[in-house]
Amino acid sequence: MELLGIPFLLLSILLAVAAPVLALLLWSRARGAPGLQIAQRVGLLVICQATALLLASVTLNDKFVFYESWSDLLGQDGQSGAVQADPSDANHRGVRKAGVQDDVQSGAAVQLLAGLPRIDGRQRVFREVVTGPRSGVHATISVITPAGYADPGQAARRYPVVVFLPGYPGTPSTWLHALNLQSIMDAEIRSHRVAPFIAVLPQMNVDGTRDTECSDVVGGPRVGTWLGEDVPQIVASQTRALPPGRAWGITGYSTGGFCSVKLAFTDPQSYGSAAALAGYFSPETDTGAGGLFGGNADRLHQNDPMWLLTHGKAPAVRVLAVWSTQDPSTAQPTQAFLAAARPPLHVDELRLTQGGHNTAVWQSVLPQVLAWLGTAA
Repeated sequence: MELLGIPFLLLSILLAVAAPVLALLLWSRARGAPGLQIAQRVGLLVICQATALLLASVTLNDKFVFYESWSDLLGQDGQSGAVQADPSDANHRGVRKAGVQDDVQSGAAVQLLAGLPRIDGRQRVFREVVTGPRSGVHATISVITPAGYADPGQAARRYPVVVFLPGYPGTPSTWLHALNLQSIMDAEIRSHRVAPFIAVLPQMNVDGTRDTECSDVVGGPRVGTWLGEDVPQIVASQTRALPPGRAWGITGYSTGGFCSVKLAFTDPQSYGSAAALAGYFSPETDTGAGGLFGGNADRLHQNDPMWLLTHGKAPAVRVLAVWSTQDPSTAQPTQAFLAAARPPLHVDELRLTQGGHNTAVWQSVLPQVLAWLGTAA
């Protein structure tokens, strides 16, 4: 039985209803010594509490999609595809790319990969499991093509791309379910407020229960390379996408918001714009000996948009900071980032006076975010 969906939710409801009924029927039938009778009744109460907790957890997960599958819940997704990053690699991402000021916005042609299936758009949502050619990360990518993509009359048309990242913990399905991405995307395109685009939802959390913050982890998976280089190359090889660069945007909420800005900083040749929804701008994960960067301060800095910005190493990309004054966890870092912004970086903000750190807030601003991202293509 799948973790998400009606069957497991109905089973949870059935168990939550059956448990107290069973407790009422068996309460007076406890047998044995007084201590044993107490233990039996306590056990009945524990079963009632456990089934109620199960129902609450399943309901919340079904709505917000914190975990997409049993393997995701158990921390098993993506681990088989993790490869070791060589700490001595001089071409390691971040160190190589920090402060790149070249003209990366022109959308130079990317080297296409052979052997991947073409996405023809007859199936609007295409989901695949792939292995990144540079990172070695083995993970899923979902691609949503715009309505009309499969029309033979549009066969020569090329499309801008927006990549959507979840938070941590989280899966790409949150965008499809809790944030209703496809319906909003279709409505905005149909009303001509947004030009047709290809939506890409890659798996971001690929290392079990570990939050990599989209980094190439010392001794772990190269998640930064996966999202910054592999995903654009794979999608460009399978679709009629415009070349990575100015025509590609990336957005995410919470940790995904941080990752969006960081990837635009470290991979401006892939992403010309980034929209952070209730994000932050410096790594929050432990950076000590057991952390992401093995205690290497230079690698920490190259994965820190705020450090790069304040040290004059920000690239010529566009950033939209979406934040709420009622979300104190992200309000302060966002204000600091806005205050530090300077050319060649271009920063806009969408400030909300109501709403906390939740999907309802992010869904409400999604049309504006898509319109902002569309102005760069």
